[in-house]
Amino acid sequence: AYLAPLTFSFRQSLIIDWCEACTNLEIPSSDKFKFISVLGLGINIQNWNINGLPKDEFSIENAVILENTDRSPLLVDPQGHANRWIKAKERCNNLRVVRPSDQDYMKTVETSLNAGNPVLLENVEEDLKAIILNPFFAIR
Repeated sequence: AYLAPLTFSFRQSLIIDWCEACTNLEIPSSDKFKFISVLGLGINIQNWNINGLPKDEFSIENAVILENTDRSPLLVDPQGHANRWIKAKERCNNLRVVRPSDQDYMKTVETSLNAGNPVLLENVEEDLKAIILNPFFAIR
């Protein structure tokens, strides 16, 4: 959760600092800690790549973070990589794709989430504040 909004280089720097702190405190740890190796499963990562997730380490770290959170994430995705990956990954799980411009989009979001179905909210721009402030999302 703490690493999600950070850039790749800042994540790497922070992980190096954490590893050094563990060494200084004599906490047993691996010499070559890899975030993906600890929280990611090789078979899952292969499936994600098959479903369109780019193979670079930053994209895989982002996917690992996404898979290990209980919260509904907001993904800033200017290239559309995450969008395509999520659509492929969740197509068998009744994924609902909605846009703030859709009529009754919040009703669709609420109904889908209450049913336990994933929702991909696309093209969120100026309406972001209204979405975040909606009490329904406070419990997610």
